[in-house]
Amino acid sequence: MKKLSIVVMFLAALTIMGCVNQQNLNIDSDKDGVFDKYDKCPNTPFNKLVDKDGCPIK
Repeated sequence: MKKLSIVVMFLAALTIMGCVNQQNLNIDSDKDGVFDKYDKCPNTPFNKLVDKDGCPIK
């Protein structure tokens, strides 16, 4: 029974870690509509139009 409890706790920990990592992929710190992992121009000023790379459109 103790081994089963350890296995269940291990699987629960993996599930939680997977959820946390998945959420971190979809962060848009400067709120320009482009996720940080794709954003080539971080810290875009608020209310600026951006292209697909997150860079301001001139």
